[in-house]
Amino acid sequence: MMTARKEATPLDRVFSIKHEPQHLSEIGGHEDSITRLKKMIESGNVSNLLIAGPEGAGKLTLAKCFAKDLFGEEYATSVNIIHAANRLTDEERKQAARESHVSEKRIGSMAGTDLIFPKFIQVRVKPVVELQAMNSRKFKLLIVTGFDKLAQDQQGFRRLMEVYGSNCRFILITSQISSVIDPIISRCQVLLVKPLSRARFYKEVSRVGTIEGFSFKTSFANSLHYVTGGNIGKALNLMQLFKLKGLEINDDNLFSILKALDDDGGTDFLELCLNRAVPDAVKAYYQIKQDNALSFQGFLDVLRRVTIRAPLPKLHKARILTILADIDASSITKASDEPHVMALVLKLGGILAGSGA
Repeated sequence: MMTARKEATPLDRVFSIKHEPQHLSEIGGHEDSITRLKKMIESGNVSNLLIAGPEGAGKLTLAKCFAKDLFGEEYATSVNIIHAANRLTDEERKQAARESHVSEKRIGSMAGTDLIFPKFIQVRVKPVVELQAMNSRKFKLLIVTGFDKLAQDQQGFRRLMEVYGSNCRFILITSQISSVIDPIISRCQVLLVKPLSRARFYKEVSRVGTIEGFSFKTSFANSLHYVTGGNIGKALNLMQLFKLKGLEINDDNLFSILKALDDDGGTDFLELCLNRAVPDAVKAYYQIKQDNALSFQGFLDVLRRVTIRAPLPKLHKARILTILADIDASSITKASDEPHVMALVLKLGGILAGSGA
């Protein structure tokens, strides 16, 4: 169960932060995973962990609460969190290039050569794990979110785990365990995290509502669960927006808020397609792809989320989701996404006219 913490900064007034669990005992749901983690702490035998589950299921919350229970007051100096989805800055890339070359002035067989290290690991990860642990546990903890985003760099990460394993434990978080290489999986205990059930979701959000002064009907809770994927933090932030704007809590106002928050352009793209504005829709796709650094499959994921929360009849939603699934399946083996974008725009354009799909 989440516990409200004291407000030390303006950020602590944000519902999702204010009511974020701080310990494993405060988390609602995930009983099996919590039991395993508590036993690991009690035994002192801490393994590398791979926490896998869908977006919003609470993977990072589990990892952070485990780390806080494990290290106690030493948490701040013992734990680092790195987000693999955050791209390197230009300065970090330059730093990686500089550090990958061994000067000819250096003594040894490597002098004058270039070392091939994955840039992300070299700049973001290695400086953290090579520092000696200074705590009672005798090891540090590194949490990596979106681990599957490392792609080919995972082999380099595996070598790093071997070299620094005595000084650091790793918690790797992914929503796509199929994209994690076997040598990594074999070095970790795997926790499979399911989304919260609607009943548990309703219970947790309603409990915060009792504290913060909002309430809603079960039918709205179902919509809220749907659009947030069961992510309590996102749900609480949406409820705070309702309260700040003084809006009636209903599905129509929920969609209005979501559309206003849609900074990836997916809603506008879908509207252009449904209105058969083909050139504008194609142009919008490439702009969205550039602005958000999305792959074609990543863009389809955005459209799925937009479709689910759109105020469209269920039949139209079903047809759109079918089109997205078909396009996704046909695009996997193709290098270029151009023909699939055009097919997507044209098929979606036939939805409201009754001729698409």
